[in-house]
Amino acid sequence: MGKYTDEMKESARLTNEKLASQISKLKQFTVDDIDSLFPRQVDKENLQRLLDIMNEATDENEKIIKLKMNIEDLAGTAIKLIKYFV
Repeated sequence: MGKYTDEMKESARLTNEKLASQISKLKQFTVDDIDSLFPRQVDKENLQRLLDIMNEATDENEKIIKLKMNIEDLAGTAIKLIKYFV
């Protein structure tokens, strides 16, 4: 065992706990949260477009290509979502 093995294990455990906490927020995303983050209809439409791209049954490379093609319209939506979960 290395000199910092215990510290590395503890850091990994804490990271996993934080990640689990962030993921659990996904289940708590309510209609009110959506209305608060995306008050305008166009914002909701962009959110739906972003979710559609993510939920398509395509591979990751195809999703990346579609995101790049739509980045100007969807960047603000993606940033709001990321800020909400971070």
